[in-house]
Amino acid sequence: MIVSLVATLVCLLFAHQVRIEHESSKRNQEALTRAEAAEQSARQESYSRAMLLAHEAVQASNFGLVRELLQQTRSFAEQTGTSNGSPTELAWEWRHLQYECRDESAPVLVRRAKSVDSVTVSPDGAWLAAGDGDGRVLLWSLPNRELRQQWQIMREGVECLAFDPDSRRLAVGCVDGWVRTVAVASGKLIAEFREQSRILDLRFSADGRYLADCSVHGFGFHDFQTSTDSPRRGDLGAFRAAIAPDFKVLAALGPQGLLWYWGDPQTNVVFPDVVGNRFNDHAQAISPDGRWLATALADHSIEIWSVAEKKPLRRLVGHTAAVEAVAWSADSRLLASGGFDQMLAVWDAQRGTLLRRLRGHQEHLTAVAFSPDCRTLFSGSEDRTVRAWTDLEAARVPDEIALPPDLETAQAPDLIGLPPRVFYTQLAPGARFACSLTVPDNTVWTMKTQPGPWIHSRQLAVRTGFGISPDGNWLIAAHIVDDLCEVWRYETDRFALRSTHHAIGNAEVPPAFSHDGRRVALLATNGVLAVWEPEPWRELARWEGVVGRANTIVFDPPDKRIFVRCQNFGVFAADMDTGRLIPIPKSRKAEVSGIDISPDNRFLAMSYYDGAVVLWACAPGEEPHSLSPIITERTDAWSVAFSPDGRRLAAGLDDGNIHLWDIERRLLVGVLKGHRQPVWELGFNPADDTLVSISPDELRVWRVTKSDH
Repeated sequence: MIVSLVATLVCLLFAHQVRIEHESSKRNQEALTRAEAAEQSARQESYSRAMLLAHEAVQASNFGLVRELLQQTRSFAEQTGTSNGSPTELAWEWRHLQYECRDESAPVLVRRAKSVDSVTVSPDGAWLAAGDGDGRVLLWSLPNRELRQQWQIMREGVECLAFDPDSRRLAVGCVDGWVRTVAVASGKLIAEFREQSRILDLRFSADGRYLADCSVHGFGFHDFQTSTDSPRRGDLGAFRAAIAPDFKVLAALGPQGLLWYWGDPQTNVVFPDVVGNRFNDHAQAISPDGRWLATALADHSIEIWSVAEKKPLRRLVGHTAAVEAVAWSADSRLLASGGFDQMLAVWDAQRGTLLRRLRGHQEHLTAVAFSPDCRTLFSGSEDRTVRAWTDLEAARVPDEIALPPDLETAQAPDLIGLPPRVFYTQLAPGARFACSLTVPDNTVWTMKTQPGPWIHSRQLAVRTGFGISPDGNWLIAAHIVDDLCEVWRYETDRFALRSTHHAIGNAEVPPAFSHDGRRVALLATNGVLAVWEPEPWRELARWEGVVGRANTIVFDPPDKRIFVRCQNFGVFAADMDTGRLIPIPKSRKAEVSGIDISPDNRFLAMSYYDGAVVLWACAPGEEPHSLSPIITERTDAWSVAFSPDGRRLAAGLDDGNIHLWDIERRLLVGVLKGHRQPVWELGFNPADDTLVSISPDELRVWRVTKSDH
């Protein structure tokens, strides 16, 4: 009996101990889980702050900081998928930042102890010379880019360089006023003289006999044949200067503004600083043909002047910080510029268009020079490197049509200005094409977004509602005053009318294509929604009862459901498989401004004019129900778009910014700045993950790296 009681007691004590240990282990596990969750939350918030700081650094052209932040956050950006745990691509905002700070230069030719302040290429294309802040001159043989010579020419920094027409002599101008000319083959000193102050520009005459120099206090000539110097002329007090190839014109930037000197006896004219500090200590250069002056302004733009007429002709806008270096190509067609935004820009100076934005330098650029064949560009920088750049015009995509002079729009590799008086613009599914209507001339414009944005077609139209197919080959035109629909097919450089059909009534919103381009949805003012095949024209389904001031029609990814955004009501979802028309009332007082469907077809994002974006669970066969708001912006939200992987949601705002949100964690991870007006439309291109955004005045493409560089 006693033995039985003792055994029972031992069992009870053992069970109690096991229970205590189990509860303790459970508490420890829960504490560990909470700690891990807290650590993960802290990492997520830290990543969010780092991404926002990196986007601000892009705006400030601080690409060195961007690269540092990307390196620190890479491990967190390499998250695993939620479905099978397989690695996914780096987060969209991380890859966009990587694209923004990409290095597009050919091999770095050299790294110096101090900044590289001047570069030049010999007229025969055989030599590249660079001068640094230590007074050294480096000489490379081209095109193999082999470093052949290093000369200690000066005690102070080298300010400017110039080869003679035969490429046998090199003139070197210094900060302390010394000018020395050396033989290229040997480095032997040929001539030297000293001015009172910093040398601003050097240029040989066409026959090589004279060397013109300009310093802060004046300009003159050295005669190599007689070894004599001309008297100094013009007490300039200049910051920068440019000597014309024929020596007849000198342009200088000084405290008074832009100064022109020409003729003998000397004549001058001053264009004073009219509004603020218009001309500042920035770069300028006269073209090799002597016809044009490029001068950088204090607002970071570059102004092209006619040398003959002494008046400005056009402005080049694209830099975001002070421009410190400009250089013309040998044919006077291209202009290169660089400065404190660490970006090297290549322009078609005659058209005023930006051809390339080249990134790679870690600090601001100080010097640029073209090769004689205009195929290579060399640059020096405060980052102490000399870099080479090729494919200078490879990214330029010309217009497929010529715009009238009064409708010329701003263009850049990732930007195209829209024509004035745009009534609306609509992106096709997949964001490869867009169409706009301008009023009152009723002109329909179509745009391509890849490989770069440009005008695709332009033509007059009778209808007022247009939808473009994903491949850009079809237009469906509808009208608010009748029930006719027109089917247009793209041929060569414009759309041609193929057929006209009676539809369902007067159109309320522009038609919308499905993702495969085989179907088009139409909504009439009487509330009838229908889906048609464009060719041959055939009705597939229709629903009645869509009310609430409709604005947008969107197909889901499988093209089985049609979502209609109704500004005053919410959304209607029409299911082609079941025939149901499902109302999804808005969950806020504000009007609905935009909608999009997630790539996995499970969620609907609905933006509001009060700045909120609400997610709805709406998988096929599921009754829609709202989730908690993902965003509450401080300004109106106009548009939304899911990223191709479904992990990010882009929201276009009234202030022109685009916010990127981590959907799962409800964290802001990026702010894209560039638009000056509300962002009407947003769409991702699944083929290359680019984001396309449209405001009333422009279309922009935001790119990412497709693979890790």
